[in-house]
Amino acid sequence: MGSVDKAAGEAFLASAWGSLGHRVAVTGGSFVALLSLFHHVPPSTAALRGAGTWFALLVVARLGGFALRHAFRLDDPKKQDSAEGPRKPDPSQRTP
Repeated sequence: MGSVDKAAGEAFLASAWGSLGHRVAVTGGSFVALLSLFHHVPPSTAALRGAGTWFALLVVARLGGFALRHAFRLDDPKKQDSAEGPRKPDPSQRTP
């Protein structure tokens, strides 16, 4: 029962993170473009700066989402086995 709740929480968190990442990227790109215009930069340059900032923030948000999903995978022993392959027996735990 706990794994079902955890899977639903993981899906909700991944969805929320993606949505937040997109909003932060758009807001950051718009802010940089507007700030560039306030500094009397040509509009084409301001647009390029805003687009570059949008892209950089979007990449950071996606990398954060990947890290979040990977952290969930490492937290669950069943998924960890499938992510890293079968576990090898520990020789120090061997009983005679």
